[in-house]
Amino acid sequence: MTYMATNLDGQPLPARPFTPTTDEDKALHAHVARLRALRAEYEPMPLVAPQQATVKMTA
Repeated sequence: MTYMATNLDGQPLPARPFTPTTDEDKALHAHVARLRALRAEYEPMPLVAPQQATVKMTA
């Protein structure tokens, strides 16, 4: 579930950026940054092999 703050007109309000303060928060924040960098290096593997289309020519 995601919550979003809205103004009186129902428009979304910008969220404040997260600022880690404790040592644990800082370690988790650094870990997340590393995970994002690793994910950016790889393309996801398809779950199913792509099928090649076959075309039959008739005269």
